[in-house]
Amino acid sequence: MIDLVIGALVESAFGTLATAVIEQKIEHKTPSNHVPSQEVIEVHKIKEFWGTKVKPGERIRIAGTISPYVPMMLGPPKLKMDLHREYRRHIPKEDYESLKTVVDAYLAFTAGQMVWRIPMDESPWMALGLYQCIVRNSALLLVDKEYYEKTVEKYFIKAANPLAIDAEVVGTVSHIPNTLVHSLLEKFKIPARKIRPELLDTKILVVDGKDTKIKYTGKPRYLDGDIWVAVEYEGEEFFVTRFLDLTDIEDMRDETEALKRDVERYIPRGNIIFQFDQVDPILPMYQRVSLDELKRRFIGI
Repeated sequence: MIDLVIGALVESAFGTLATAVIEQKIEHKTPSNHVPSQEVIEVHKIKEFWGTKVKPGERIRIAGTISPYVPMMLGPPKLKMDLHREYRRHIPKEDYESLKTVVDAYLAFTAGQMVWRIPMDESPWMALGLYQCIVRNSALLLVDKEYYEKTVEKYFIKAANPLAIDAEVVGTVSHIPNTLVHSLLEKFKIPARKIRPELLDTKILVVDGKDTKIKYTGKPRYLDGDIWVAVEYEGEEFFVTRFLDLTDIEDMRDETEALKRDVERYIPRGNIIFQFDQVDPILPMYQRVSLDELKRRFIGI
C-alpha cells in the first residue's frame, strides 16, 4: 500500500489519468450510430474550455501548445488557484507538527505547474497536454494512437522539437470525475463551500483523426512549467523541482541536468519515490512507486 505523502499524490494523479484512458478505451470499443454534429464551437482560451459554454459530446476548435508532457493535475485553472490558496489558508495542524517537507510537497503540487510523461504503449490512445502559456492553463488531450503515429508525430519532427509544437485542435469534449482533487480536498480538510462544485469535474479532449483532428500551426513559443523528482530521505519526503520553458530543448537539457545535480547534492542517500519522465527517466534507478504497479492497479495491464 502506498501510504506516504508524495507516493499518495502520485498514485492519485495516475488514477485520474488512468480513469481517462480506461473510459476512452471503453468508448472507443463501443459501436455507436451517433453522427456527430457538423457544428464546431470556437474556443479561444483554456478558461473558456473549462466554462459552462462547452459541454461533453460537443466538438470544439482551440489553439495552443501541445506536448507529450501532460499536466500532472487536471482541472480548470481557477480550481487549481483556489485549491492552492485554500490549502495555504487551511494547512492541517498535523502537517505542521509532523514534517515541514509535507507542507512543501503539497504547496508545490497544488500550484498546478508540474508535468510528467507516462508510456502509453498498451493503450489505443496517446496522451498529450494542451496548454496556453503556462501548465496551469491546460487540458488533457487523448489522441487515437494510429492517427498520432501517422500524422501528429510528424509535426514534432517538422518542428525539430520533440517537446512541444503549436497547433489547432478540433476535438470532442469528454468527461471524467476529478478524483485527485476530491481526495486532496478531503486530505487538506478544505471546507467544500470554498470550492465551486461545478469545478470538480474534469473535461478532456478526444481526437480520433476522423471527425476530429490536429493541425500544425508552427514552432512553439513559450510554456512555463515544472519538472520534478520525488525523494524520500530518513522518513521525510521532498519534491525537488526545476521550472523551465517546456518548449526549449536546450533549457530542458540544462534544467534536467541541474535537477539531477540537485537530487544528488541535497539528498545523496535518498530513495527515489517517482520522477516526472517515465519514458526516459533522468535517474535510471529503483523508484519506490512502481509504474508497473500503478498500471496493474488502475489499468489492469
